[in-house]
Amino acid sequence: MPPAPPTLHIDTARIQHNWHRYRTLCGDGVTVSAVVKANAYGCGVRAVAECLWAVGCRSFWVATLQEAIALRTHLNDTTSEIIVLEGIFDPAPYTQHRLTAVINHPAQFVHTQSVPCWLHIDTGMNRLGLHHSTAATLVLQHIKTHTDKNIIGYMTHLQSAEVGDSPENPSQYHRFHAAIQDLPKKPLSICNSDGVFLGKKYHADMVRIGIGLYGINT
Repeated sequence: MPPAPPTLHIDTARIQHNWHRYRTLCGDGVTVSAVVKANAYGCGVRAVAECLWAVGCRSFWVATLQEAIALRTHLNDTTSEIIVLEGIFDPAPYTQHRLTAVINHPAQFVHTQSVPCWLHIDTGMNRLGLHHSTAATLVLQHIKTHTDKNIIGYMTHLQSAEVGDSPENPSQYHRFHAAIQDLPKKPLSICNSDGVFLGKKYHADMVRIGIGLYGINT
């Protein structure tokens, strides 16, 4: 007889505890947002999102539009912020489901007229986002003929936050601030779970907690 398949037990109370711990570490004035992409890292997005919503989390990040629509349905809540990392290609479902987009490419600026968007500036992760050397120029060109009212924040992603003394962390921090110094002031989001432990200046206005919610580096 083959052995029984492994069973994963998810303790939602511990996930709530981890979210509260990040709240304590970051202090007042910092939004602790939950990353629940990829089915909440395999833990079950519905159970995870609902347990976090129950303790006050009102900001969630997902990877794809499909994940965002499903999460909106699971929460049955039209006020929580659900932010989609993949970029925006059609504004209609974002408007219908009250979603927030991430701008990763200049062609997506057109959607900032109808959908709230975070502007993603690539400072070294080399995965998504506008390159830090050109981001400001592109945004200012856009503002000249449109408006920045629906660009609600600027974000970047640290590539080596888990290595506390990596020189890349302060380098990315400075590249990010150099890229936005001439842009209209907006909320900022820099760090992931590991980034929280780099110090207060990395916390900015919002932290995006992913693996830390699920028991890593907590």
